[in-house]
Amino acid sequence: GEYCFAVEMLGQPSTVLVRNGDYNSLPRNPLPMGRDEFIVLLHADGTRTAKEVMQASGLEEITVISILGKLVDAGVLLVKAERQLRTDDAAELQAHRDSVWAEVSQLLDDIVEGPEAASGAAAPSDVPGGAASPS
Repeated sequence: GEYCFAVEMLGQPSTVLVRNGDYNSLPRNPLPMGRDEFIVLLHADGTRTAKEVMQASGLEEITVISILGKLVDAGVLLVKAERQLRTDDAAELQAHRDSVWAEVSQLLDDIVEGPEAASGAAAPSDVPGGAASPS
């Protein structure tokens, strides 16, 4: 029930949960919270994974995951991301970033050099409306 729903919502144990700081999207009605809920919320600090929250809380896995799911469903916590990527995914992502960066760098170089540099364009003082020295 609750546990299975929470597992689907949270994803992997490496998912990081962040407290929702957007007052307008927080629940309007009071959320019933006991000692366990407060302990879990305390440890969900935006840097810990779901697994680390579970370990730090000292509570059983089923309890922690169910509470995290309830807090995410209510909008009190937000799912940030998975902290660890698989090595293959990380290498593929880095290769993609490198190729995009190379392409962007080339575009920026072309813009900076521009067609004016190749054709010997006029200096700004020679262009109408340019920065001419006062006469």
